[in-house]
Amino acid sequence: MTHRARSAPEKPGMRPICVPEIHFAEPFVTFSCGKFLVTPLPARHDRSVGTLNFLITAEERTVLWLHDTGPLLDKTVDYFQTKPCHFDFVSMDCALPCGVPVSNEHMDILHCKKTVDLLRKLSCVNDKTAVYLSHIGHLVGCTHEELSEQARQLGFHVAYDGAVITIE
Repeated sequence: MTHRARSAPEKPGMRPICVPEIHFAEPFVTFSCGKFLVTPLPARHDRSVGTLNFLITAEERTVLWLHDTGPLLDKTVDYFQTKPCHFDFVSMDCALPCGVPVSNEHMDILHCKKTVDLLRKLSCVNDKTAVYLSHIGHLVGCTHEELSEQARQLGFHVAYDGAVITIE
């Protein structure tokens, strides 16, 4: 279902405001948003609100966006097995300190590695896939520089405010 809101009335010297369409997304049901194809994936987070992650494709590039989530759900892994895909860029939740037991809502750097290892086993990622850790906050318990060093050892990058990333 799509709802299209109206633009605000024009005033002299003002440009109209563009209001985006609102999509009620369902897991595994792909929809288009401009030049992007978006496939919502169920996230392991607050089940009362139906938290979603996203698989986004445009111009022959695919992004896997895994935030506000714990370990991948079995049905998401099954989806990747039945609908093979390759990710050029993966952005993952890394909100917990290293070694803290993984919750159902967030991951630590070690679980990010397990997730990438699983995606590699499924042939969804390879050495050319750019993997970034994000959704980082005070709970991580180390500086950006310290987390970046840990991430570098695993072949990951750590995002930061204002980062611009080119997916090649």
